[in-house]
Amino acid sequence: MPEPLQLSLFVEAEVPASDWPRVPEAQLRTVIERVLKGEGLSGPVEMTVVITDDEGIAALNATYRHMEGPTDVLSFPFGLSEGEFVSPPGQPLYLGDIVISLPRAEVQASEYGHSLTREICYLAVHGTLHLLGYEHDTPERQQAMRAKEEMALSDLPRVRNDQDGGGAGL
Repeated sequence: MPEPLQLSLFVEAEVPASDWPRVPEAQLRTVIERVLKGEGLSGPVEMTVVITDDEGIAALNATYRHMEGPTDVLSFPFGLSEGEFVSPPGQPLYLGDIVISLPRAEVQASEYGHSLTREICYLAVHGTLHLLGYEHDTPERQQAMRAKEEMALSDLPRVRNDQDGGGAGL
């Protein structure tokens, strides 16, 4: 029987404290764990989610993707080699880093009419799937990725309501 999943999730904010709403860490952990369990991962797993601003993510986008301007989420896989994860014996599996633009998440939450919590969780799930090797470069792969995203987000309301703080907060 495989060892249960033990996720160590590190969440960092690289935005001024005055701009940073409460981090939905419990919800981030829940949706990310759903993805990892759905992919059959078990044992100790680590990853980092960094929340930054448009300038920070634009700099990463230019450096690592050679694309100008901000984007909503970037994923930096660690230890994925030819479709297999590699980690030193006895050490947790470090999946990599996800970087989310808070301003992009706020705009998209407003555009889609759902809460900032749902948008940040969506971007974290999307980024996690990229860490696991998923891509959305063809209609078939996009459809497969979308189905996994929806499964992970199944209990987060799609439409904003008065209890979830609207688009202005989490």
